[in-house]
This record gives sequence, structure tokens and C-alpha cells, in this order.
Amino acid sequence: MNPKELLEWFRVPKYNDVYALGSFAKRVTLYSQQVRALNLVAALVKERIICAGREVVVIGGGAAGLTAAAGAACHGARIILLEELYGLMESQRNNRQRWIHPHIYDWPAPGSKDEEADLPILGWNAAYAEQVVNQIERKWDDLCLYYPINIQLGVKGIKITRNGTDISIKWKGSIALKNPVIILAIGFGLEPKTQYQDSYWTEDDIDGGFRKSSRKQKWLISGFGDGALTDLMRLCITHFRHGKIVDVFRTESGIVEVEEQLKRMPQSSSPALLTEGFRQLRLDSLIQGLQDIKREGLEVSIAGPDPFLYGPKASVLNRLIVRVLEKMKRFKLLKGPTKDIIRSKKGYRVRVGKTKPRYFDRVIVRHGPKPCSLEESFRPIWTACTPLKSKWDNNRQPDKTQVPAWEGWMVSFTGSEPTPASPSEAAFRKALSRFKVRASKLVVSKELRNDGSSTMTYEIKGLSVGSRQLSGMRFCFESTFGQYGTPELDQAARNAGFQWKEDQMQTPTPAGPVNFKSAILATRERMRRVAGTVLFPKPLKNSSNPVNFALTVRVLNGDALSNWEFEQLYSPKERLHVDHKSSRNATEYMARIVWFPVDRLKLRITLPRRIPGSPYSSVFMANGADSIPVQQVVHKGIVQNNPPPESGLRLGSSNWKRQPANDSVQSRQLNSSGQTWELSVSTPPVGSCFSLDWPLPNITGNTASRNNEAETAKFRHQMLKYRASRMKGRTGGEIGNLFKGLYWKFHSKYKSIDPQEQFALSLLTYDEGDRHLKVIDGALNNGEPPFYVWEFWLPYGSGLSGACFKQQESFPLIYFAPESGGDHKFGPEPYLPLPNLKHRVLLAVPLDHPDYANAGNSTSFETARQRLGVIDIGSDSKTSKLGQLRRPNSEGDFKEINKWCQDFCRDLCAALRAHHGKW
Repeated sequence: MNPKELLEWFRVPKYNDVYALGSFAKRVTLYSQQVRALNLVAALVKERIICAGREVVVIGGGAAGLTAAAGAACHGARIILLEELYGLMESQRNNRQRWIHPHIYDWPAPGSKDEEADLPILGWNAAYAEQVVNQIERKWDDLCLYYPINIQLGVKGIKITRNGTDISIKWKGSIALKNPVIILAIGFGLEPKTQYQDSYWTEDDIDGGFRKSSRKQKWLISGFGDGALTDLMRLCITHFRHGKIVDVFRTESGIVEVEEQLKRMPQSSSPALLTEGFRQLRLDSLIQGLQDIKREGLEVSIAGPDPFLYGPKASVLNRLIVRVLEKMKRFKLLKGPTKDIIRSKKGYRVRVGKTKPRYFDRVIVRHGPKPCSLEESFRPIWTACTPLKSKWDNNRQPDKTQVPAWEGWMVSFTGSEPTPASPSEAAFRKALSRFKVRASKLVVSKELRNDGSSTMTYEIKGLSVGSRQLSGMRFCFESTFGQYGTPELDQAARNAGFQWKEDQMQTPTPAGPVNFKSAILATRERMRRVAGTVLFPKPLKNSSNPVNFALTVRVLNGDALSNWEFEQLYSPKERLHVDHKSSRNATEYMARIVWFPVDRLKLRITLPRRIPGSPYSSVFMANGADSIPVQQVVHKGIVQNNPPPESGLRLGSSNWKRQPANDSVQSRQLNSSGQTWELSVSTPPVGSCFSLDWPLPNITGNTASRNNEAETAKFRHQMLKYRASRMKGRTGGEIGNLFKGLYWKFHSKYKSIDPQEQFALSLLTYDEGDRHLKVIDGALNNGEPPFYVWEFWLPYGSGLSGACFKQQESFPLIYFAPESGGDHKFGPEPYLPLPNLKHRVLLAVPLDHPDYANAGNSTSFETARQRLGVIDIGSDSKTSKLGQLRRPNSEGDFKEINKWCQDFCRDLCAALRAHHGKW
């Protein structure tokens, strides 16, 4: 959208240079209104409607009005700010309950958890409304000292009149001003005050505790918009904060699939289709995440004008949280609109839809402001805006007016006097002179889930060049142990024509005959790294607009979550930090090398609740950082995001030295959940490395779980001895008979009539001595397993069976080979393709100690420590009956499969107790 196109979304028809700032937007936040204000001012400056000395009248002293006034003042305009109340930002000023976050409603888009508004003027960080006002007001006061802004409070009787092409404005006690630029930043008005309704910004008692009584208090929320859903969530969740719930969701293992479903759901669909789509989301793991913070003692209901609770009136995040709460049965959905609300001795008597009246102790109505402030205060302009309002109402495309665009129009909002450069800034300017490339911000975020998988996002903002030309940026992702998927660009970048081009990496061919060890090591080597280039839609030049994009990659089994898991994942020689030195305690870290000049670097980590420690920062500097060759940073028009191999500065090399942190390095906890931490560095030196480190807990468990763990260790040892006996050609005895019985259950139900099908069942257990999952027994088409099966093993957590063994939850994992032309699945599969094991379907079922469910384990105790092993059921046939498990109504099949395997596990343990390892 260019400046001319953007102005058409704000220009009042027939009124020259009069603009209605966001009065008709469908979803409004304080931040989005500020962005609209800056976009509007930038467009007016670009079109030379605002210029030095031009008179600009801004009507409205809220955040949008202040931001518009400040932006115009930065460009030399003479500002008059009119506010009918007797203070600025009065609506939010006295509220200490509503938590305001600049980006959270954009979830799950990259950057949605960034608590910094990141505005060139009047920026702020997420906080309670009163605190946000204080942040903005301090910066506003500084601007008013620097620029002559005429602020008039308590203004009454504002009239805007039109005479041909001339516009004039007058208010009580003033003379008429001729042909100024007028920006109407008057918002939407407040909800009408009644005995059951206050403004969204009026403080209430929802967050407070309620006295215990013999019955639950009955509450009714009326409305389906963001305000109504927010109050519903406050009633259903203890100490509700959006950021807190996002952290809970982002660390649950099922969030990846939920995000993929949401991405495939067009948010411009009808309310009916959206509601149906939300009801089909698979939310079991997210439900588990909210169990500990659900609120008791209230009976909550919600009603709206139609049955479509999950229509487009509210943000995706709010609808998702409410859908999880609905699945948890934390509230009731009543059909029909509310009417005839009457206060009585029994409480509030309310008619909902066509049903008979109901009684509630409290009622909250969130139907939005009526009428619109524009309609109430400026009727002629409201009438003139009829086609503009229709344009907003009928728009089905994403709202581009709330996307920052001022950088693209090269409009500067900086107005402060220059300050002397600090030593770090002087070094930064020297680096700019050498490399002739910079980014205003580089943000690296990692969200670690409770199964050890993670999502990493790289956000590049404001990338620009000097005298050179760039065609792309190269990335290289590498993990000691994890398994990478294909990186994916954010939607905005894809729409703009950015592309990801993956390198053609050559995996070394193992010497000698192919065996499982060499095949697994080669597969691990291939999947633990990914490299490629983000190609720009057109070359980036000195005259180009700055480039912004985000790149997201998902990693399986990339991090340990406890001391015990740390020992299973890494050999002693792999337990090293950036400087090639081992840490005294089990510690994971996320590190970022600064390889081109950036104004600000941010590292952000979200940890599962089972990791209670606080992350801390580490700083490293490369040997010879001052003399890094330019061609290692920018090569053939590609800027390198990582050191190239020839630099010798990969993470973990001996060329890094630990440094003390200076004042430019700031680390802080981001929100009340205590799960997200951020490291922020101003003008970091090229050739430096920063990391967030977090110590891993040493989890002991309770007495029952420790007893189960000890017995499980004995059982695994016996099973490994059984394996050695079977490898010598001996029969399985009682254990073998139990395994054959299980095989025939699966064979009878799931073996197809395909004569070429390879239908196999395997029993695997974990050898903690070499940290491998090994085959204990197997059957193929009712016969003995082939010889190579006994060689099969998986590193801890690798492959579908390894992921099943490691997972916290006790449910099967299933893999279906992708169909040609099928839906693209973002992210790596746990399944590892290996020689002689080309499955079309593979099912892995965990075997827990029979007493596990009764041990009272906490969610932090590593389930794998008491897990006996895994049952694998696989087929290589396209017509395999195991494919029936793909059906939506296959829940009964999974329950039956679980019962077969757990019955087998119980009998197996009984046999192991009786045999005492004698085969």
C-alpha cells in the first residue's frame, strides 16, 4: 500500500484535508491506533500535505491523537491538540487492572510476544494501563519541551464547516481557523453506563477473590467481541494475562498442530465456518496446560447475538483460549441475545434468546460503544463518511493500515538533538563503514516445549545497505543432537515475494558396508543441520526501502529438560559451551553470533514450567573480531547471518573467549508467568556472541516414582539379557510367547491381504549404558525378524520410537508416509527413514511401569525413567489396514491398541519378576 492508497482509508469525502483516524477499524488496540497515526502522518508528509509551518489540528487526546500530533510536530507542523476532557489519555489513566500488550493480539505471528511497542516516538512496553500511560506521557512531555505544541483541554463546541473547497474549524472561545489539516482521533466512545455495564477501562472486582459461599456465584457475559471474551477469561482463569497463557500454550507439545490448523483456517470466513473450525481443533495438550490455573467457585455463562462464538469479532488468540475453556467446561454458552435485564432481590433477571428469564448474581455487557463518537459529535462529517464506513465494513482483506509503513516511505520521526557517541556506538559506526550493511533490529526467539522440541524465529527488521547491493541473506542452523525441519518465511514476506532456497548439502557416504550404525549416524548428521538463503524479491540497494522478514524453523529433540535428560542426550565431549569449555552443572543455552552490524540484538527464550531456574546471560568475543574479512560477512551479494566455515568461528570452537557483560547488555523477565526471558544488547560488536543459559533441574521424584524407576532399571537389564539370548538363536520362552500373543492380535485385525506387505511388530527397550533404544524381540509376517533387525538401535529421543519413549504423555505416536501432492507439513517428522525400513504406516506405543499411574508423579518427573520400552507396529503397504487409524473416528481403535499393549506390559513385568534374568 502506497501513501496515496493509505490516505483513501482515512480521508473524509468532500472535506479537504480532514481525516478520520481509525474510526471504522474492525479491531482496535492502543498500539494499532498509534501505528495508524504514524502511517497517516507519514503518508501526509510524503504527499506534502503536512510540511514545515502547516497548521495541523488534532482532535482527541488519546494515544492515537498524541501520536499523530507528535509525528506531525517532528516535521515542523504547527500543532493544536484539542481534548474535551481535562487530561490526556483519561480512559486508561486510572486503570490498574487491564494489561496492555502491543502485539499479543497478532499471535501466532512472529513478534507477537515482543513486549516493546517499537515505535519511533511515544513507544512503550507492556504493562497495566496506568503504567503504559505514564510511559507515553513522559515521552510526550519531553517532546512538548522540544516542539511548540498548543494543548487545549476541556474544549467544548468544536465545529468543522465546509464552504466549497474551504474548511474551517472553531470551538468555544476560539476564532475560526481556515484550511488546516484536521485529524479526528476521537476514538469510538465509551459504553453507556448502566447498573450492569461500565466502560472497558473502568476498574472492577473481577480479578479479586470472592467470598466462599454455599453456592457458586452466577455470572453472565453478554457479547462475543474481544472485550467480552477477555472478561470471560478473567473469570475462568486465575490471575489472567494474555502473555501468561501464550507462554503456557507455547510450551505444550500439541501447539504446533494447533497453529497449523489455525493457519489453514481463513479468518475471513463466515462466522459459522470459523466456529465449526475452532470446534474441530485438537486441544488435549492445551487443556492440560490450563488445569493448574483454572478458577473455581464461579458459574460463568456467555451469550451473544448469534450461535457463532468463534466468529471474526475477536482475535485468534482470544477465541483459542475460550475454546480451550469451553472444552474444559469452564463456562456455559447460552443461545440468543440478552434482553430485559432487570435488577431484583434475587439478582439480575435476564431473558436470553427465547427462553424463560434466568437469574444471575452479576451481569457484564460488552456490546461496544453506541453511538460512535464521530456520529455523536460531528454529525455532518459522519454523514459524509458513509462511503468510507462502507469501505471498511466490506473489506475482507488484512487491514494494512495497522502495519508499520513509515520506514518504507523513508519518513523520519526522530526529533531529538544528537548525542555524543559512546565507545560501543563508535565501534558500531566503524563496522558500518567497513561492511556497508545494517539492520535496525535482530530478534531471535526460542520457545521450548515440554517434550524437548522447540520453535526458533529470526526476525530481521530494517535491513539496509550502503554502496553495495544485496540479493539475499544466508542462514545456517545447527544442533548438537536435534532434528531440523524446513525453515518457513512469515506470511507477509511470502506475499512480498521473498523465497527460501535451501543449500544442496552433501552428506558423507560412510566407508565400508552399509549397516544400521553408519546409516543412523549419517541420517543424524544430515538432519541436525539445515542451511539456505532468503532471497529478496529484488536487489536491495542504497535507494531501496528497508527490508523486514521473519524466518521460523522447528527442531525436534534439540534440548534436554532436566539433568537426567542432559546425560542421555549428550556424551561428555558434547557438553560444551560456546568457548569449548564444559560447564560444571547441566546447562542448556541459546547463543547468537553477531555477524553483521545491528542496532539492537534481542534473544528471547520461553521455557516450560518444569524448568524453574532463571536464565542468565553469557558474553563471548572471537579472537581477531576486529579484523574479520568483509567477504566473510558479505559475499557475492549475500549477507551472511552466521560465520562461514572458513572463519573458524563456529559455536563451540576454541576461538571464543568469555567476556564480562557491560552496560549495553540487559536481561529481564518479560511477564508475570515467569517463563519468558529476554536479553537485549545495543550496538553489539561484529564478532561477538551472546547467549541465554538456563540450569537444568535435578528431579528426584517421590518415593513411589523412585521405586518404580529402580524396578524398571532391573526390568530393562533383564530384557537386554533376553535380547542377547535371542540373538544367539534361542527361543523366547514365556516372554516370547507373550510377544507372539500380542503380535497375533495386531495381525488378525490389521494385516492386509496384500501378499507383498511387510507387517512387523517390535519390542524395544532402553539401554542407559550407551544411551540407545534397542530391539528386544520382533516378528515379521508371522515369522522371525530378519537378521538386520537385531542391529537396529536409536539414540535417546530419536526416531518415532525414540520420541515415543522420551515423551511425557503416555499415548501412541503415529507416522503416515506423505502422499504425493498432499498437504505440506511444516516441521520435521520424528520418523527417520533408514535402510530396509520404509514404512507407509508406523505406530509407536509406550509401555509404562504398571504402577506408574498410581505413583502420584508430578508433571516434572521424567516419564522415560520408569518406561519399560516401546511397541512398534509397522507396514510398508499402501493398502495397510493400519491406515484406518488416520480416520477422525478412530479413537476406539487407539483405546483398544493401548489396552492390548498395557495388558502385555503387565504380563511382561510379571514374567520378568518370576524369571530373575535366567534365560
